[in-house]
Amino acid sequence: MQEMKWRTYGRWLSIIAVCISILSASIAIQIRYAHIGVAHLMQQRPESIEGFFGEEYSQTIPSIDVFRQGNYRWSGKEAHIDVWPASASGRILEMTYIAPFGPVAIGDGQHTYAELTTTPILRTATVLIPAPASPRIYLFTATAQRVDNRTLGVMVTDISWRGSTTRDWPTSSLLAHTLAGLPFTVLLLLSVTWALSHSLTRTCWISAGVLAGVAVVGMWHPNTIIAAQPTWQFVLLSIGGAYAIWHTAQRWESTIRRIPASWWLVAVWVISLLCYFRPIIQSDGAGYYAFARSVFIDGDIDFRNDFAPTLTPFLWPPDYGVSRYTGATINPFTVGPALYWTPMWWISHGITLAGKLAGLPWQADGNDMTYVVCITFATAVAGLGALFTLYQLLEHWYTPSLALLTTMTMYVGTNLMFYTVYEGSYAHALSTWLSSIVVTLACRLEHDQRLRIWLWCAAATAALVLTYWVNAIVALVPMLVIAHIMWRHVQRRDWDMLKRHAIYLGGMLIIAGSVLAPQLAVWQVMQGAWYRIPRESVRFTPQEFQLVAFFVGPLYGMIWWTPVYAIGLIGLGLFARIHRWQGAVFLLTCVAFIVYNTSIPNWHGSSGYGLRRLTSILPILAIGFAHVLHLLAQRMHLAWVLSVACMAWSVRLMLRYSEYKFQRGPEEFLQALRVSLLSPGILPTEPFAHVQSLWWGRVINQPSVEMVVISGVLVIMMGATVYGTLKIMDKVRNHG
Repeated sequence: MQEMKWRTYGRWLSIIAVCISILSASIAIQIRYAHIGVAHLMQQRPESIEGFFGEEYSQTIPSIDVFRQGNYRWSGKEAHIDVWPASASGRILEMTYIAPFGPVAIGDGQHTYAELTTTPILRTATVLIPAPASPRIYLFTATAQRVDNRTLGVMVTDISWRGSTTRDWPTSSLLAHTLAGLPFTVLLLLSVTWALSHSLTRTCWISAGVLAGVAVVGMWHPNTIIAAQPTWQFVLLSIGGAYAIWHTAQRWESTIRRIPASWWLVAVWVISLLCYFRPIIQSDGAGYYAFARSVFIDGDIDFRNDFAPTLTPFLWPPDYGVSRYTGATINPFTVGPALYWTPMWWISHGITLAGKLAGLPWQADGNDMTYVVCITFATAVAGLGALFTLYQLLEHWYTPSLALLTTMTMYVGTNLMFYTVYEGSYAHALSTWLSSIVVTLACRLEHDQRLRIWLWCAAATAALVLTYWVNAIVALVPMLVIAHIMWRHVQRRDWDMLKRHAIYLGGMLIIAGSVLAPQLAVWQVMQGAWYRIPRESVRFTPQEFQLVAFFVGPLYGMIWWTPVYAIGLIGLGLFARIHRWQGAVFLLTCVAFIVYNTSIPNWHGSSGYGLRRLTSILPILAIGFAHVLHLLAQRMHLAWVLSVACMAWSVRLMLRYSEYKFQRGPEEFLQALRVSLLSPGILPTEPFAHVQSLWWGRVINQPSVEMVVISGVLVIMMGATVYGTLKIMDKVRNHG
């Protein structure tokens, strides 16, 4: 007995020693990597170098002996550079510059560290930034001069920094700053891993392995490791909070289970709408909306005034020139969103006319804020519809709780929420809704082959294609299901059923043609042919295959930007091992969709949030993600934690994206990955200030009669939508 007791003590002492060693190693790594400098700061992310003009090149930059050639940037009167990550110690800043107009002050906004003298030739200044070093350094030229319509301060060719110390341990005053980096992350990792695994040995091994990986990556990218800590701490804290909530909720499990899933989904939707609703029409959205405005206001489909920057109030209107066949202004977008928005457009038109009669300064021209608010709210309603149809689809294979958790994760943890409430003029939320309807009806066709199911499937599929061109690939799901049904009739020699379903198929084609007729009519008028898509960026170009960049590239790579999609794709392969036929159909559709999207010139979707076209196959990927959670069902807290971690990651990225906190263009892989991770704190405050600048924040902080009236109408529509949705879901649940 005594021997067992000593063995237990020895095991605990060993584990404690290992934990202390891991934490000590993390402190050493933090100190080591936090002092390694960064060169070429002028090449960092855009918001790190504000107040500078664009990069220029010269072959005659004056230096002390000869002219040099190279790139440079002019600053304005005031500019700043972020020398990230924040450091507990001092820094030595080196800057190569020309200051022809007067001295340049270098400081942190409150203190001046040095004043660079006037110089007409290149010089390199070395400035000590005292501890604790501010992450933002300001350059101020009091005597800046205006030259060629630009106010110029100092010309900079390069800036770099290095730690003022190397491997010295910090003093007591700086110890807290050091511990807040990698050591705090490791401590969180130890805590979370132990809470989830209930195994101290496993916790030590996992933490030691992660720390070793950090040390190896830090050999090449030390500042990335240090600067990424706030993001990982945010995710780990979210996981810890999720586990605490899950553990606490077990006490009220029976009460929670009695709350209908529809209530949870409505709650998530309402919260997102209240926090993140932004009524705006811009870019592609202006192209979709132009169909409604041009027909109902102008009485034509001539888009010259809709796309002219001087005539439209919408930002970045499309500019695709004129048709070489008819001379008409080209609108390459689909008419589906405009058809869906039509009822809400007329509601907004009526509200505008009534407000105008009441003396409000509204214009019934299709461009006023009343139209924009109602149109983007209609898209939000489509997002709510996507939530419920997705939930119904997942219930076909999984338990209600698992279907609910997956649905919430696919909404918050991907770019669906962004395109539901923040960019409501785009077609992606509507695509997700229609795609989930198509997949649901196609699955139902396998066992319910009534005529109305066939016709509804045809109508939904045609509407899906009418919403977004690339959605035609999703039509593979019903096409393959129908082909499978027909093949079974042939195998069974059931000729009567084969004839009946052939007639059904003819009816489907008629319905689909009727739904697509408006688009064909638009093409006839605009392009002089019933079928002539006026868009080169959707052409299949295998020579431009971008599969690697699609998954791991910095420009919206799936794994970094929307890891839920990547997990769903993996889960779909596991799903296919059990449900072979359905899994094969889903996998083939996803592969075809991804191959096509990685082979078009605009594969990344320009400046959208993440790979925005993937919202069209979100319902299929949701099945895969739900299957991964199903495999974790024996340890449900792990499924819950995985979902919350994905949602936390996505929300953080989305908030930073909407604030332009990292660049949106192609750069080097780790450079852009680093940019997507960085922020000055675990919970940065800038995005929340941005939320206050959105619709509801402006209504509260900057109210006006017009905004209050529109908001009142919006609240009424939200209430009606919630009430109607809950009633419909109750009927569906009772019918089921």
